[in-house]
Order: sequence, then C-alpha cells, then structure tokens
Amino acid sequence: MKQRLMVLFSALLIMLSSVGAASAIGDNLTVDIKYNGFTSNETGFFKPGDVVNITADFNQNVTNATISINKGSPPTVVSTPNVNLVGAGLVTDEPMELIGPNDLGGNSFGIEFPMPEDILTDLLGMDISALDIDGEPVGDEDGSFSYPDMFAYPDPYIDIISPESDFVGKSCVKFNFSAFDYLSDEITYTFSLDGIVKSSGTITSGEYKQLEFELAEGIHTWEVKTKDSQGPHTSGPRTLYVDTKCPTVKLIAPQGCYKEIIGSTDFKFVCEDALAVEHDLDLTYTLYIDGKPAADYTDIPGYTPGSGYEDGSEQIPWNDIFPDGISWEELFPGVPLEELFPDIPVDTIPENGVPEDGIPEDLWDDLFPEDVISGKVKCGEPVSKKLALSDGAHNWSVLVEDGAGNKATSEVRDFYVSLDGFRVTLDSPNGGYVSSNPTFIFTVEGARGKGVGLPFHYKLLIDGKEVDAKCEKKKVCTAGCTEGDCCEDGFVVGEDNYSIKAAVPDGLDKTWTVIITDCTSGKTFKPARQPLRFSVDSVAPACVANLNVVDAPGVTDWTSTRDYP
Repeated sequence: MKQRLMVLFSALLIMLSSVGAASAIGDNLTVDIKYNGFTSNETGFFKPGDVVNITADFNQNVTNATISINKGSPPTVVSTPNVNLVGAGLVTDEPMELIGPNDLGGNSFGIEFPMPEDILTDLLGMDISALDIDGEPVGDEDGSFSYPDMFAYPDPYIDIISPESDFVGKSCVKFNFSAFDYLSDEITYTFSLDGIVKSSGTITSGEYKQLEFELAEGIHTWEVKTKDSQGPHTSGPRTLYVDTKCPTVKLIAPQGCYKEIIGSTDFKFVCEDALAVEHDLDLTYTLYIDGKPAADYTDIPGYTPGSGYEDGSEQIPWNDIFPDGISWEELFPGVPLEELFPDIPVDTIPENGVPEDGIPEDLWDDLFPEDVISGKVKCGEPVSKKLALSDGAHNWSVLVEDGAGNKATSEVRDFYVSLDGFRVTLDSPNGGYVSSNPTFIFTVEGARGKGVGLPFHYKLLIDGKEVDAKCEKKKVCTAGCTEGDCCEDGFVVGEDNYSIKAAVPDGLDKTWTVIITDCTSGKTFKPARQPLRFSVDSVAPACVANLNVVDAPGVTDWTSTRDYP
C-alpha cells in the first residue's frame, strides 16, 4: 500500500514559503522538506542544481521506505536526460536512507534530491512507500497529502523600490528598481520617462538599479521594461506627480471672536492647491479645535480624539484613561445619577472612580467618537462641519495635506461659546463690620462647570443701588480678541474667585450683591441666594479728657476695657 504525497516542486524554480516545515499524512507519516539542509523558517527557492532534503518521519517502525518523484498535475514535461547537467532527472522507487528513531515513536528516512535542469514546467509529484516490521504497507490505501500553499512558482519579475507612491514632494526624484530571474544571471532593462528612454543596459538578477532625475512640477509617466529567460516583462506605465508646493486653506466661518449662543457651531473652509485643481486630485483636511484634532465631542477630560480607545471587545478602558478616578459630575455635568445608572441604587454608586462597565452604552458615542473630523476633499470644494462644543473660549484651525505630503495649517481663529449661562455665588463680606473701602469677593463659573475664558461684566449693588467699583486683578482675555470683545475692565471665567473694591458710607446691616453680564450672550445673572449683609463704622469714639482713676479702698481687682472700633 502506497502513501502518496503530492508536493508542488518547481521544475525550473520553486519558491519555498516555509522552509523546514513538517506536514503530517494521516496518522502515520510526517514529511519534512528542506532546502540544501537549511532548516530555518526563511523563504527559499528551488532551482536546477539545488539539493532538496526530504525527510519522512514515521510514527511506527518501518523496515524500508522508497520515494518516487514523478510528473505532477499539470503533467511535468521532462526533456531527454542530459548526463552533463547537474540533475539526473526524476527518480522512481528510490530507496531512502534510514536516519534512526524519532520523537514520534517510530523511525525516520531521508534522501537528497538534486533538482534536474531539464524540467520545463513547474509541478512535480512525490510518492512515498514504506513497509512495517511485518512487511505490511504503512498507512491507508488512499492516504495522501498535498502542499497547496507551501510552494509557488515565481516567474521573473520587476521590483519597484522607489518612488513608493504616485506623489513626490521634491523635484529631485530617485527611481530605484531591481529585476529577478533565477534562471538567468543577466537581465536586459530599459527605463523610460515621459515616453523617452533615459537609461538601458543589463543588470544582474537581484541587483538594484538607481537613477536620479530633476523633474519639473506637474505630472510625469515612467516605465521599466526587462527581457529575461521567459521573454519581455514590464512594470506597466506609471504616473508620478511632482508637487513641491504646499497647499493652502481658507477659513470662511466662524470669524474671529465669533459668539455662539444658539447651538452647534458651523465651521466652513476651503482647501486649495495648484496641482490638485489642475489634475483633479484629492486633498486631505483635519479640523482642529483648541489645538487638538476635533471630533464630535472634544471635552472629555483626559481624552484625545482619534486615539482609538475602543478595543475589539467594544469595552472602553476607563481605568487607563482616568487612572486617578473622576467624579460623575465632572464626567457628565448636570446629568443625575439616576439617569446614568437607572438599574443601580444610588447609594451603591461610588462618588469617584470609573467602573469598567459603569457607563451606559448609549452614552458611549457622546464620550468617545469613532474618529477625528478628517477627510478627502477636492480643491476649491467648500467643507462644512458642525460641532456641539462646551461653553468657553475656543479656537479653531484646519490642517491640509496634498498627496505628496506637503502640509499647511490655516490661521488660528478665536471664538466663544455660551449656551448654558453662569452660576454666581457671593462670598464675603458676610456679616460683621468692614472698613469704609471694603473688598467684595464672589465667584462666577459656567452653569455646567464649563465656560473657561468667557468674559463678563459686573455691577456691584449696595442696598439695591449700583456703586462704582474697581477690580483688584484683571485677567487678560484668553481668546486674544480686542478689549471691547473681552469686556473692558471686566473679568473672564476661570479664576477661583473675583474681588472688587468700593467706597461705602457708614451704616448698619447693609446689603450687597452683584449682577453679572455675559459678554457673549448679553444675558445677566444674579446669585441664587439673597444678598449678604455687613456693617460699616468708620468713626472712632471720642477721647475722654482728664480721666482720673482712683483706687477704691479694699478693691484689688482691675479691669482694662477698650472701646472699638
């Protein structure tokens, strides 16, 4: 009974894509094929004259084994043997040499087969037969195995090294290529540029040829042709765009110091490039908000859009993004815990920290958009992208890149977003006596914890009437707009607190409060609580003249009293 092993040998040249790999035939035989004794897993080639090492590892003891290397499918064409050639042709029932015991519990046989030089096609078949110690055939009668994926016939080919793409960003262009033909040492080549032969000659198989040309801005065509043992080959006509000039991008809207008070902000721009418009090529743009690539939502603390936080299990590694934890209020300002965790008792929800499965799935899209706002666009084609941003002072810009890798960034424009308003809190004075020129301290922040950089006016009211007040410290507007846009003599959101001074006449139980005007929306905001109270007494008590203190007889305790303020 004969074990058949059909192996895809190359008649003229065979590429072994996994040299030294072993393959099992049924339960009885493992065959190992090596190239010139080479056993590492590197790619190798069989060509005429190469020695193929074939090892048959049996899982039982056999007394002898033979091998036949014959015509494969499609049939191998073998010419009349030539004794002067390295290979002696195919073999039939050739005894294999006993190697000895193996790790499979049986023994192994091997043979060295020199590849013939008179084979004219690319497939060979291989049969292995063996008898056990009782003289019985090893394996099933129809036992067979094939190597459909381990061997391939490599035709002569051209390998283009550079240019690596259809675009180059400099006028000095290097063309680097090689050609391979394992049946011939020399290959004839011709290099053409814009329809004109620029170089021709012969190169050794596997040798790299490098040519360098100064090319004008614009489109060019080039091609490499070779003639090898199988005839002519070509890389095919290739297009090359030489583009040394950077593209440009024109911002349309919003304008600098724009004020968004309704909803999503619409960003509009146009990308331009001379070569792109001439040849209808694509440009790539990326929208930036506050110096970072923009996404559908860009204000999650610690999150950078486009970082690919989602993994294959569609679980977000919260603990990696927020290693120190983060409060739910900071993560989802204004969203009640009952809404975040509808099926979890509120008293069991930790105040800080982000459980791996703690965020409802329907909120994921708001937290982590799939990708940054980037895409392809034709030259001169308007782009419009709407973004819902949190309250605060922002800036925006656009990065544009052409096919050659030339990049340009637009101007940076500042703008404001104020949708939710302010929250105002009075701090001090809160009761007691103060001087006649007291300091009034209050806080202003965004209603949803945002709003940094938004400018605002203030009015100080004493007993319900506005009084003149001057700020002790003025913060420069973060958006870089004019003083008028930033509320001259005003503040911007982002400080721990704000202090102003005012002259106040003496009086008891006075009230004070502030009215805050959002310079972006024009809306006014007051503290949620009632005005605070204080008293002013700037008059010192009158001096008592000729005061004489006499010790009464028998009284030894003295008390010193001072009159305040």
